Amino acid sequence: MKKPKKPLLFTLCGVLVAAVICGCALLLGNPEAASSVVSAGLQHLADDAYLAASAVAGQEVSFTPEWFDNALAGDTVTAVTVTRLPAATEGALKLGYGNVQVGQVIPRESLSFLRFIPHNGVENSSFSFVPTTSSGSAGYALSCRLLVRDTVNCCPQNTKTATAVSTHEGLSLTGNLIAEDPEGDPLHFEICTYPENGTLTLNATTGAFTYTPTAGFSGEDSFSWRVQDAAGAFAPTAEVSVTVRESTGYTFADMVGHAAHTHALRVSEKGLLGGEKMGGKHYFHPHRALNRAAFVAILLEAAGIEVPPADNTGYTDDADIPAGMKGAIKYAKEQGWLGEDTAFRPNEAITRAEAARIAAAALGLSAPGYHETVEDHGAIPVDVADALYAIYEGGYISTLADGTLSPGGVLSRGDAAKFFARVLDHRGA
Repeated sequence: MKKPKKPLLFTLCGVLVAAVICGCALLLGNPEAASSVVSAGLQHLADDAYLAASAVAGQEVSFTPEWFDNALAGDTVTAVTVTRLPAATEGALKLGYGNVQVGQVIPRESLSFLRFIPHNGVENSSFSFVPTTSSGSAGYALSCRLLVRDTVNCCPQNTKTATAVSTHEGLSLTGNLIAEDPEGDPLHFEICTYPENGTLTLNATTGAFTYTPTAGFSGEDSFSWRVQDAAGAFAPTAEVSVTVRESTGYTFADMVGHAAHTHALRVSEKGLLGGEKMGGKHYFHPHRALNRAAFVAILLEAAGIEVPPADNTGYTDDADIPAGMKGAIKYAKEQGWLGEDTAFRPNEAITRAEAARIAAAALGLSAPGYHETVEDHGAIPVDVADALYAIYEGGYISTLADGTLSPGGVLSRGDAAKFFARVLDHRGA
């Protein structure tokens, strides 16, 4: 079912509650104050949401109308009804100097006086409320965690996600929203505006998303997203543009349901990495390996790097390098992108680490300050870690099914299709 463009999104102090859309916008929270809850079923769907406000130890957690407005992503809070108070042993929820009562309605003009005063040593508490906007009451309660930290919390960063992606008519696109938190806190991803011409699903914990264009649609689409950390800080909203290309008139029979299917069609259309036709069907062979010579030659072509032809690359195994690829390989060698080896080994399968090192150098990519975001983080060699994380965070490769980057693993043709399609997207080709 197509998502509405502007679902209600509740955030408090920077931590947003992802709206669940199922024909209507649902807000997530905990079942409090039965008289305020419109639907027990909708309230049940709200139970897993995360909403938080935080302050530094020795300070109170305070609120303003603007914080509530920001949570609603486009609507205006007119009042909140408190449905559950923090435990008395943890602190007091105050409106000015008076204690807030269960069932109390706090109008917009008084929200700046709302504050939580924690007792000494308390690090966690919570309260629940039902928001009312100019559109009416939400109809189900939201639970807000109240956190006390030793230091000032910094905002997560979301600058490394691809801002332009593409797919083909009738084919889904998978990708990852990438963000980092300075303190290493768990992150919560969410969609702010949904695409107009397709559906979008998101894993709020990992940032993995799937975009499926509406049947028969080709053209431009987009969605926006943001990310917040566990303590209440969030990154600015970012937009991803989606180009849905017209159908090629064929698909690859061996890539039905494969995440790289649209990428394989893209690089095949561009003449970068083709398939073959047998028995009236097209095949891409996504699990086969790509050799080192082909990777370098295709990478430079995809990146729009023009190179002069060459008769000799200077490698000791130059005779093994295909004549049409010598210009690209010699150029990459002269630029220092291929390392110091005297032999190139053109026919060997290229590993994911080798591909990362070459591509990061050729494309000028880096990944400073990365965190332990993949399962094999500790096993990634130091000399390739920056390059490998750079192409991962840039959307050029994905983790394997087990969550690893597998630097020593072979870069398959399916992997390479995504790799080169991302290069094309980056340069708008």
